[in-house]
Amino acid sequence: MLACGGTPPRDRFDDESPPPIPAFYQEATWSPDGSTLALSGFVGEAYRIFTIRPDGRNFQPLTKGPDYWTSWSPDGKRIVFKSVRTGVGDLYVMNADGSDPMPLTRDPAEDTTPAWSPGGDLIAFSSDAGGDRRIHVMHADGANRRELPGGRGEEYNPWWSPDGLRIAYFATEPDGDWIYVMHADGSRRQRLARGVFPSWSPDGTRIAYDRGDTIFTIQPERPQEEVAIVDGFAARWSPDGRRIAFVRGTWPEAAVFLADPDGSAPRRLTPMIPGAREPNR
Repeated sequence: MLACGGTPPRDRFDDESPPPIPAFYQEATWSPDGSTLALSGFVGEAYRIFTIRPDGRNFQPLTKGPDYWTSWSPDGKRIVFKSVRTGVGDLYVMNADGSDPMPLTRDPAEDTTPAWSPGGDLIAFSSDAGGDRRIHVMHADGANRRELPGGRGEEYNPWWSPDGLRIAYFATEPDGDWIYVMHADGSRRQRLARGVFPSWSPDGTRIAYDRGDTIFTIQPERPQEEVAIVDGFAARWSPDGRRIAFVRGTWPEAAVFLADPDGSAPRRLTPMIPGAREPNR
């Protein structure tokens, strides 16, 4: 799929004017108040984290990377992310302006795809620390890490339900990639549909995911009724439920788009590199 002793106390830099523009984006996540999105964009030879307003203004780099897979704290003051700064995938947290990055995990394992819980006290993530890749949970300060009871296959991309009681994720199994929902303690797993990159709607009634570069939504209680809404991947609802952010394109060119929650009226959000092509629908 497709970490840090000695780190300076601040990781901000203001000498890039204009800021570098990625040709490929991997994800976009909303701040809790919906005023900003954090983006993972590939520039040069590494992913970096950027922020942008939903109107396309204030496009700013936050890190020099390699950093990606972001999640905001519920108060909007911090961002947790994966970093490969030391050559191994660890989880870091920084202020929302990119300052004061600090490692939360330091181990030989590959820790990735963190997700901050709605209550702010926990972070779920994917790790191969136990050999098999499983969903892990730890306190927001990195303490009391634990592996949730294993399911089947390799498990990725946990995403908390808005009430914090359940976690959606996807598992790579012998018969393909599957979306699952489980209770926050790892019990009562339910296989929903084929796909990857799940995320919950703000009201907790639907899960968005993608399969074959098409984004679908589904109700966990009615998994037989999936609805295709738009071409793209890694869809994320805005906190008010009135928009979705998603990525459209294929390596090495992809951009972040916004659309109405039913997938209609898609419009490009991220700036375009001069001479680049618009990503295919």
